[in-house]
Amino acid sequence: MNHVALSSDGLYLAVSDCTDGVYVYELDRVRLYWKLPSCGASVTCISFAPNVSSQLVILLAEGILAYDVDSMTLTPWAEENQKRITGVLNKVSSPLHGISFDPAHTSRLYLYGQGVCMHVDMSATVPKKAKVANPFLVLDMPVDGAVEETPRKGKKSRASSGAESSNFSSVFAYRSVIDIGSLENQLVST
Repeated sequence: MNHVALSSDGLYLAVSDCTDGVYVYELDRVRLYWKLPSCGASVTCISFAPNVSSQLVILLAEGILAYDVDSMTLTPWAEENQKRITGVLNKVSSPLHGISFDPAHTSRLYLYGQGVCMHVDMSATVPKKAKVANPFLVLDMPVDGAVEETPRKGKKSRASSGAESSNFSSVFAYRSVIDIGSLENQLVST
């Protein structure tokens, strides 16, 4: 065994092995419920969504797979966006090794690795190219909801209507990230 995840209701236990096998056990009946199809790449993390116990997310060396365990299928989001997800994650300079869900929004999660944190919204489409978020820009929020970035000296200011997606945006301002989690709707890294 390589990784283990327990659903929030305690019904399912997911286990990955050292190759690319992922198995879901039904704990109330103490039996193997489902052996997922071969992932085709090494599994780096598995996790159940906190409030949707049947949603299993698998982080691979080259992508993300999101399954609905009850229907034993990929979620529509994962099926529709698989090629784009792989393309975006292949451009991340550092390997990703963890998943942390946003408890306030079950469709949002953070992927993290050595020196990088990436925001993923599984209710939004995957962009063709990931954005790099600059944590050193000061963000001003006017009353109309538009975000205006106040840049450092000598750079032009640009306004965004908020329609631009932050999906798959990455921050590379971290060093030695071991774990990321949420505490009262605040992202905490160690």
